[in-house]
Amino acid sequence: MSIDLLMDPKKLHTILDDMESFFWVLIFMAIHYLPSTFSGVALEMFDEWSHDAELGHVGGLKKHSFIYGSSNARSFSCIPLNTVVGQVRSFFDSYRTMMERWS
Repeated sequence: MSIDLLMDPKKLHTILDDMESFFWVLIFMAIHYLPSTFSGVALEMFDEWSHDAELGHVGGLKKHSFIYGSSNARSFSCIPLNTVVGQVRSFFDSYRTMMERWS
């Protein structure tokens, strides 16, 4: 599920949320089945949630940190996968920056 939908379950679902969800499936499978420098702790971002009185169950902070944080030290042994992950991170970072300017 996308970061924005996790942080605000009342948000309108868009195609961008679906694109991001596909990215998370890719990351989840890659962490499970490909050699990498990720530890089991990295999988916690897929189970993170808390309860908000107004919104209900929310989460996404660890996923947000994965994409927008500076912790790019983790990587996969597969160089093409690292390239894709870097490009997707860059895309979502650029999109978020653009949306913040428009708001």
